[in-house]
Amino acid sequence: MRPRHRALGRGSGKVNVTAMIDVVMCLIIFYMLVGKLVLDTRSDVFLPESRAGDEEREADTIVLNIVPRAPSGEGAAIIVDGREIAREAVQGLVLIWRYLGWSGG
Repeated sequence: MRPRHRALGRGSGKVNVTAMIDVVMCLIIFYMLVGKLVLDTRSDVFLPESRAGDEEREADTIVLNIVPRAPSGEGAAIIVDGREIAREAVQGLVLIWRYLGWSGG
C-alpha cells in the first residue's frame, strides 16, 4: 500500500500553546512578587560624595552659548555663564575681559 501524502498548505498545523501561556503567566507573577519584595526590603544607603565626576572649571573660563530662538522670534539668544545677555552687551564684556587680562585659553 502506498502512504498517503497530504497536500501542501492543507494540514492542520495547530500548536497547543496552553502550557506555554501557563508558564509565562507564572513567570510574570514570580517577577512581580520578587520585584515587590526587593523594593520592600531595600534599605537606605548613604554613599559619600565623589569628586571624580565633577567638572572643574578654571577661574578664567567663560562659557558663551549662542542659541537660536523660536521660529517666531528674531535673532539668537546669547548666554554667558548661564545668563542671557543683550547682543549689545557682548562688546562691552569683551572689553572688560581684555582689561582684566583674560587670555581666552
